[in-house]
Amino acid sequence: MTPRVSPTPPKPTPRLYMSPEFVLCAGCILFHFPLGLEKDAAAGDDTARRIQVCILHHLTKDEWMLPKGRKDEGESIEQAAVRETYEETGYPCNLLPIDLQTRSPPRGVNIKDNAQGWMARHTQEPFMISQRTMGSQDQKFTFWFVAQTTEDPPMRHEGTQTDSENFDSHFLEPDAAIAQLTFEGDREVVRNAVQVVRATYFPDTNLRDEPSSSLLAP
Repeated sequence: MTPRVSPTPPKPTPRLYMSPEFVLCAGCILFHFPLGLEKDAAAGDDTARRIQVCILHHLTKDEWMLPKGRKDEGESIEQAAVRETYEETGYPCNLLPIDLQTRSPPRGVNIKDNAQGWMARHTQEPFMISQRTMGSQDQKFTFWFVAQTTEDPPMRHEGTQTDSENFDSHFLEPDAAIAQLTFEGDREVVRNAVQVVRATYFPDTNLRDEPSSSLLAP
């Protein structure tokens, strides 16, 4: 008797959105690392109180939030993240290379996709994406990156915000920043960013034996 073959279950139908039905946004968790912090971390000093995260105070709404905004036409997601972070905070910054579990394969390498992904070293890929449904055919996707200030001490540049923005920016210790943020989604983004940064650079997390690379971008 020929064994009965079970039918292959149908694949779920993907949700499709035309270009007016979604918006692509990008933002950064902006860190400041004082000079010499990597050396102190390697010596075993407590670094938790010396890492700082920049958050925004929306003066009009009295809400605390993260820097982010829409991608411009022709702009890459990475460029949008850095530009929006600089415009809204006033602090020049670069993306910070991190060690990240990701499903993006190395460039030019064919790796079968799986839910666990692989560990990318010194990458500038987004560490998180958030999706916000504003209507049945109105979706907002935000790509989150990790960034660092390019100046030490960081110097805030005036006049970077658009006419419709009314932000004040503040560097706080990670726990204080998380507590200050108005929205739980933003708090969760910062928690994950801090975890990734500590796992990449600081041995006191017990996740790595030594910092993997220089903290301050060239």
